[in-house]
Amino acid sequence: MDVSDDEKVPVEVPSFLPALLIECLGYPAGLGAMVVCTQWRQQAERIFRSELAELRTANDCEAEYLDLPKSTKSTISVAFSADHRRFASTHGDHTVKVVDFETKEVVSTLVGHPRTPWTVKFHPTDPDIVASGCLGFEARVWNCTSAVCLRKAEFNRAIISLSFHPAGDILAVAAGTAIYLWDYASGAPPIREFVHEHPIRCLRFLPSRDALIVGAANSTRGEEDDRLTFQLMLCDFDVAAALEDASGLSTRSMTSSPTSSLENEPPLVAREQGGGRAIAHEPRKVLKRALFYNDGGFDVSPCGRFLVSCAELYVPGAVSVPEPVAQDDQDAPPPPPPLRMTEAATPTMPLPSFVSRSLTAQRSSNQSFFGRIFSTSPPQTPPRTWSVLAPPPPPPAAVAEGRFRPHLVVVSLTEETENGEGALLQAAPLDSQSFSTNTTDAGGSDIVTSVKLSPTGSLVLLGHSRGGDGTSSDSAPRVVSVTYRVGDMARVDVREEVGDDVNIARFHPTPGRGLVYGTKQGKLCRMTPRPAPPVVPAVP
Repeated sequence: MDVSDDEKVPVEVPSFLPALLIECLGYPAGLGAMVVCTQWRQQAERIFRSELAELRTANDCEAEYLDLPKSTKSTISVAFSADHRRFASTHGDHTVKVVDFETKEVVSTLVGHPRTPWTVKFHPTDPDIVASGCLGFEARVWNCTSAVCLRKAEFNRAIISLSFHPAGDILAVAAGTAIYLWDYASGAPPIREFVHEHPIRCLRFLPSRDALIVGAANSTRGEEDDRLTFQLMLCDFDVAAALEDASGLSTRSMTSSPTSSLENEPPLVAREQGGGRAIAHEPRKVLKRALFYNDGGFDVSPCGRFLVSCAELYVPGAVSVPEPVAQDDQDAPPPPPPLRMTEAATPTMPLPSFVSRSLTAQRSSNQSFFGRIFSTSPPQTPPRTWSVLAPPPPPPAAVAEGRFRPHLVVVSLTEETENGEGALLQAAPLDSQSFSTNTTDAGGSDIVTSVKLSPTGSLVLLGHSRGGDGTSSDSAPRVVSVTYRVGDMARVDVREEVGDDVNIARFHPTPGRGLVYGTKQGKLCRMTPRPAPPVVPAVP
């Protein structure tokens, strides 16, 4: 059936155009322009609906704890699968648990790591493939449906962070001060590609282009509370060079069936030589004083144009004005003597000449005010001299020394400042103890443990812990999560629970579906929007 010119179907707008329009015109004007355009109206409505669903999720959720085995220990990391149906979590009992989000059932438990797995990531397109790395120097690739290990590799340091390349064929592994690239499907061992002088805490491939975000520790700790800071670097990545380096070392492709495990086979040993071409060795420092607890401490927007994290920003000193002290009538000291001006033969401090002339003119002349101003004749009476008996001047106001303070920041990955850092788009101050290392179990502060964006990038979720080892049993509610709106850094939700210290919190990948957080106490909590109240039909 032919379609006439008047009935043509509107062309779907490329996904990058709305983001570009919003960036050029600003948030309200950009969305307004999208609504005006007929072809963009439907897409703008979808954006509005998604953001409203996320905001409702942040403000009105009900919490449900998952039924986990009693042997489950601290929850460290959480990641969602590509089909959004399942999520994986790592625990202090050396296991990785895969959970169905809807039914809250543990569908499989991945066992085999010698120590606590510190990080877990799903394959970007295959929902059955998941990778995990542990503190026992080992990384594994699993089939999470059949709960078998498909690949394992051994390194010389603890595995702190993992990231799949968007194509899914390369796995980047952070171990100690080095980054290894692992073409796991070909059977080749991991190859060291990048080395930093300080330990690497996190890494993440950008979703939109071949680049890698790397977080490495700075050489010194922060100026206050002994905070350890990190530098987030943007490294160019050459996927062709990575595959070429691995091609000569491949042994056999990953043809293992989902039911055959490599548990009893020796692990592949990471190679310290042979690479070095895939990752640029002169990265650009996007954020120089970042703060985070683990590799969940920062996130990249879905468009890959900005990142969100916590960082130290320098706050200049301000003049401290002493507050007036309230005094009782009985105990109040006597007021200071009034300012007295006495005539003296030898002046202590003569007043300016215009003051002397005005005082003399008022005494010796009956001229009007304007006549005295414009009069050019000198005064008839010589000016008097005066001495001022006054208390000494007060000391200058004290100026507080400027300090680095923790902030939640949004930093551009495409715009640079004069010193090469990413342009600061938004910032919100945090409590000075948000990253303190001096907290104790009995009286800890709220520490930020994770920073994650919502699916649309309009909200950012901060996980909070009270510090310590998570074994305190007080009944006082504590902050578990705080949600900010990215556009203006307004705090839109603060959630409190009893007995929960959050290690990781993140949104469900589908807008409005809810969120998940894991605690030091080994619990997993699913939070979903409250169901709408039933509509009661009107009685006629």
